[in-house]
Amino acid sequence: MIAFGSKRRLGLVSLAAVTRANDRQITSSIRLPCVVYELQKEESCDECLNLSSMEDNIRSYCLMLPYLHHGKDFNMQMAVVFDDWDIMSLNGEKVEMRPSKHVFNN
Repeated sequence: MIAFGSKRRLGLVSLAAVTRANDRQITSSIRLPCVVYELQKEESCDECLNLSSMEDNIRSYCLMLPYLHHGKDFNMQMAVVFDDWDIMSLNGEKVEMRPSKHVFNN
């Protein structure tokens, strides 16, 4: 679920479900698996939820990084990095990322 909305600074958010499309194209960039994610129907902001009441149910926070490559279309492929620096693996599991020498070579 993704929290969003114009009232989020007041502690009120709307939610949108994001699903992983496992049958779609998978790309790897600097050892970050980039998978297609799809946004489901957004809930109305009239039904904003109190963020503080949801905090006990939040397991972790993450950042979805779009896979953008020069000359290629954005196909809703994203890499997921969690707040503890773990990543979402190709098979949808939260795993520890291993550094790659390839990233730091010229």
